Amino acid sequence: ERFHAALARPRGRTPAEEMERARGIQGVMEDFRERAVETAAAIVDDLALPAGERRHSPDPRFGGVAGGEKYYKDGVLYKFARDSRGLYGGHAWAAKAADNELRGLNQVLNLGLPRLRIPLMAIVDHRGHRVVAISTLRLSDDSLVYGTADAGRTLRDAEGLPAVRAVLARMALELGLAPHPVTERSTGRTKTIHGVADMEIHLAAAPPQVQAQEQEQAQAQEQAQGEAAERSPLYVVDSARLFPPTCPRSDSRRKGAVLYNQLRPEFVAS
Repeated sequence: ERFHAALARPRGRTPAEEMERARGIQGVMEDFRERAVETAAAIVDDLALPAGERRHSPDPRFGGVAGGEKYYKDGVLYKFARDSRGLYGGHAWAAKAADNELRGLNQVLNLGLPRLRIPLMAIVDHRGHRVVAISTLRLSDDSLVYGTADAGRTLRDAEGLPAVRAVLARMALELGLAPHPVTERSTGRTKTIHGVADMEIHLAAAPPQVQAQEQEQAQAQEQAQGEAAERSPLYVVDSARLFPPTCPRSDSRRKGAVLYNQLRPEFVAS
């Protein structure tokens, strides 16, 4: 919340005001990174200890496979960038995938679209290991409006939310990503996705004043909530595969290369 509040401050009208805004953003980022480095280093150091003596253990509440083992502490999610499931063909390639996630978030942030928001993220390298730290957001399966959180079994495309679709269409256009059909595995339905299906877009909860209003009719209440949803911030998470993979070489023996070998954003945008 501090990060998004700092970003939401209006641009300064003078160099001094702009410098003050930049210092506010930088202060939040430095505080986050300091805390992330301390915890990430402890997670790595635990590897040298017997399982029963480790201070941190993976948190089963956080799913997913490609992101590696996940840990949680004080509002921050830590993803161990290790190839624990054999998806990448080695720890080095899992570390590269972590770079892709940070790059994806930065590309979204640099667009400057006011409704799109991202979590704070830091990559910590310690004793040959890589840990990704991401600030957690108040999100759930119910807040997911675009993309998939279960490897394509269910796929959401912001149905009934035209303003949300318009924001994501603009994001994809500015990044050079073309709309394309994606099939939902559980139903066989084909949906048009702007950007990438394997990235989650969550809709922030409606403002409290809208939630608390007592409407005389259910239809009026639904309409008010729908209008609020069309104005609420959109949170972008799981951006590791935002950009398309390079074409796999027929003679390549590297497993899972499509998960980490990606086209550069500059090339895609051109």
